[in-house]
Amino acid sequence: MNRRQFLRGSGSIAIALPFLSSLQGRVGAAPTPRPKRFIAWFSACGTINPVWTPSGTESAFNFGDILRPLDPYKSDVLILDGVDMLSTSYGPGSAHQKGMGHLLTGTELQSGSFAGGGGASAGFAGGVSLDQVIAKRIGAGSKLASVQLAVQAFNNDVWSRMSYSGAGVSLPPINDPQIAFDRMFGGMVGDPAAVTKLRAQRKSVLDGVAGHFASLNGKLSGEDRTRLDAHLFAVRDVEKRLDAVSSSTCKTPTRPGTMDLKSQAAFPVVGKLQMELLALALACDISRVATFQWSRATSPTVYSWLGSDMKESHHELSHAGDSDAVAKAKLVRINKWHAEQFAYFLGLLKKTEEAPGETLLDNSLVFWGNELAVGNTHSRKDMPFVLAGRAGGAIKPGRYIKYPSGTPHNNLLVSMGNAMGATDLTTFGNAKYCTGALAKLAG
Repeated sequence: MNRRQFLRGSGSIAIALPFLSSLQGRVGAAPTPRPKRFIAWFSACGTINPVWTPSGTESAFNFGDILRPLDPYKSDVLILDGVDMLSTSYGPGSAHQKGMGHLLTGTELQSGSFAGGGGASAGFAGGVSLDQVIAKRIGAGSKLASVQLAVQAFNNDVWSRMSYSGAGVSLPPINDPQIAFDRMFGGMVGDPAAVTKLRAQRKSVLDGVAGHFASLNGKLSGEDRTRLDAHLFAVRDVEKRLDAVSSSTCKTPTRPGTMDLKSQAAFPVVGKLQMELLALALACDISRVATFQWSRATSPTVYSWLGSDMKESHHELSHAGDSDAVAKAKLVRINKWHAEQFAYFLGLLKKTEEAPGETLLDNSLVFWGNELAVGNTHSRKDMPFVLAGRAGGAIKPGRYIKYPSGTPHNNLLVSMGNAMGATDLTTFGNAKYCTGALAKLAG
């Protein structure tokens, strides 16, 4: 039984299974290799470098206040220092436009109609993004070659796009968890009519596979029964909260209800749902490649849930001067909150066991990037980049690596591609700002 097997029931209901070692064929057979996954994660407007940067040596380091939420995953992350987004010194666009468009492409923006950069107009990125290159190598065995998710990144512009299938061809992210659920799990959790009928009866899609579940459960080891129970609990938990976001859920015959996706209060709620949906999709091999955006470059988000004094937008706060202690403290809270979300997502991956002693995080590479290093200067030097996971053994985490100033981020793109199986990549993006793979990532 491979990763595309399902629990099946009546009414065309089917739920994808996680990896179950009890069902992997004859005794003594070679274990089924687990696929690698790549996730590019974005938060906006730079950081407060002195508070973000760890202290200590490569193997003995301590997080600053912003990254302290990653303490439980210290052995699973790589903190990079000294990597500059040099490619952004070339081509049209403002600092925010270039930072976003170059993040995964490493190449200049096209000319276009997006105002910025001293009055010069810019367009979308001028090349393919790394996630799409990786998707062509490892995405063929999954339902969706790649998935683009976001929280309040609605506009069709260069500030809101990080994934590109080619020059000028941006891939819009899904901002609505209902649509994300339908796209990723449609056909996996049953045809729309069957699911709608169950929801109208106030039943879960799990009810539709109860008979097969009982039959399958008797064939599993105790360890696999625990793993399957945890997987189905996660499916049901997301399903219940999707139903709860709107009282119209069971009144609409064609699809579940929606929430006010543009409200400030929805930002953390939508984000958590999107993270959980993505973790489930990766665990079920629905997709192996994804991008995840918190807002957009020049983020207009007001983080009101972090305190009654949070009244300014993230972008507005990021432009405050270095002597503005109040704004700086708020930016630290914002950036620390994003570290908490990153830690939560890593936890979802780490608690998903794919084989004894091997987790979903072990087989993943999660890249956390930003369009800027410092908001008020628009600097793209010493970018706040974090890697998490082991990429199936290609990456050695648990370290804080300091590179020489001026190390191009295009080199990091090459290395991430290599780690995900694209070993023939020797350059990426604008070759003028790429000198080959980044050293030390493998240990």
